[in-house]
Amino acid sequence: MAISDADGARAKVLLTRLATRQAITSIDERDRELVDLLVGKGIVLRGGCDLASRIARPGGKRVCQNLVLGVSGAVYATHIVNYVWPLRYQFCERLNVVLTESARRFVVPEAFTRLGARVFGDLFALYPDVQVPHIELAQQADMVLILPASGHTLHKLSSGACSDMLSLIVMATRAPVVVAPSMNAALWTSPAVQRNVTQLRADGVYVIEPSIGYAVSASDDAQPELGGPGVSTINVANALAAVLAAHKSGPAS
Repeated sequence: MAISDADGARAKVLLTRLATRQAITSIDERDRELVDLLVGKGIVLRGGCDLASRIARPGGKRVCQNLVLGVSGAVYATHIVNYVWPLRYQFCERLNVVLTESARRFVVPEAFTRLGARVFGDLFALYPDVQVPHIELAQQADMVLILPASGHTLHKLSSGACSDMLSLIVMATRAPVVVAPSMNAALWTSPAVQRNVTQLRADGVYVIEPSIGYAVSASDDAQPELGGPGVSTINVANALAAVLAAHKSGPAS
């Protein structure tokens, strides 16, 4: 069963309620069916004893051979090294990380290389065994994931900019591209950002809607609000596997 556009709008509201731990008993039967659909696709995980059985386990055949992970300059970039283990051992055989210039202000390449990932960034640097990185990575990729995707990155990709290694890879690849935006709620809900997201979807890019997070700008007074990435280290492998399966069976939505 596919998720329609109407279901997608309802899913946004439901995911917000689930993320803020509002009582699941308060939703109607139609929404309960949608929750079951999201669980079935691995987008939402049930809690309790069922949770452990739903998480992908290391080893065995992985559904993705080559994953390119693009990290852009959102504050959440400081957390992305924690995604390397579940991505490498639960989803992909090979992980190549591309850090934008802004991302390198939050994380250092060595944090990823020590966990077994190859790291790229400078478009004009020389890399061992790679002649033209943005073309080779684009051609080898089975999926390109941008996590987190900053507002600036969404703008570049929606306009077709080819201004750094990550944007060049996205333009050159024919693999599915997934973006997971992370930004302040005021930015995410702005007309310009939403216009860019609409264009990306029209171009066939898969957009993982933001979840609940905390605004760094609010400091100690931060309250839960929309803006955190829509995937965690727990469900990222299942979510990407669902996207890959959907891509093979039909167009992006």
